[in-house]
Amino acid sequence: MFNFSTGDFTVSFLMNADSWVDGTNAPVSRSCFSCQGAWRGYMFEAATNNKMNFVVRDVSLLGDAGLSTNTWYYISGVRTSGSARLLRNGANATHSPAAGDVDCTFDFLLGKHPDGTYPRNYDGKLDEVRLSKIARSNAWERTCYLNFFYPTGFITVGTEQEGTTPVANTAPTLTGEVPTNQSTNEEL
Repeated sequence: MFNFSTGDFTVSFLMNADSWVDGTNAPVSRSCFSCQGAWRGYMFEAATNNKMNFVVRDVSLLGDAGLSTNTWYYISGVRTSGSARLLRNGANATHSPAAGDVDCTFDFLLGKHPDGTYPRNYDGKLDEVRLSKIARSNAWERTCYLNFFYPTGFITVGTEQEGTTPVANTAPTLTGEVPTNQSTNEEL
């Protein structure tokens, strides 16, 4: 169910870390270190300077900025056509080639690092963990972020039109839509 083989996928979640220890905290993972002779899977983990690290198979994508504790973030990892990208709060943090099979026999883990040699648990809160067997666009991820953090600010619906004569089939006035009207083919 959580294996994506060589195909496209998106993993996204909200996180709020109480503490952040380099190389140990792993909010979301499904990986193993010696599956069929190679590292396989995908994982999000704490890295140097409180940065998020998105690991796809044997490729690490290190975020561009540190994450603060006691702050909510929307994190996404996307792989599409042999390339992976890490997004923080709907913005592209980094990208890199990341091809190959990510299937592994380990469990899908929330809040636990897959390396069980010593405690490496995530210390914090997780919410809205989502997995998709398609690569979500940056516009899609930005819309999710805005919906979580600014639900009343990212779209405005005009006031209802009242009058003695009903107005049939008149669309409401929309402003500030994300993705914008120029976005097409957004998967649901």
